[in-house]
Amino acid sequence: MIKRKMRLFMIAFCLISMTACDSDFPLKPLRVEYEPNPLPVGISTEVKITYPDDGILPIVWKNQNIKIVKGGDVLEVSGLTIKGIKPGTAVISVEAAAVPAGEEPAIVRDETEEEKKYTTKIEVKVVDE
Repeated sequence: MIKRKMRLFMIAFCLISMTACDSDFPLKPLRVEYEPNPLPVGISTEVKITYPDDGILPIVWKNQNIKIVKGGDVLEVSGLTIKGIKPGTAVISVEAAAVPAGEEPAIVRDETEEEKKYTTKIEVKVVDE
């Protein structure tokens, strides 16, 4: 009787733990860097995004964008490029969406496929040259 209850408990535990997490998607956050750091006034640079790869399925990343959260007078954003306008500190938010890939990692399975958004905020310091 105890063995049967223990076996049922283990089966229930496994089922709950497998369905409770979103393991298809990576669990780690995006890593964001820019060079040179600090950014000189008048210099443009592309923001480098390092995507996590700790999920079970291959992932296609799409819809990457940058938004200025604070310091819009310090930075200018165009696509994934930032440009220092005047000395100061700004905060940017970098966002990307992850979609499980099809058989070939470069092809998204379905346009209606579930996606998960990842957002990271970083501080950008702009200095005089």
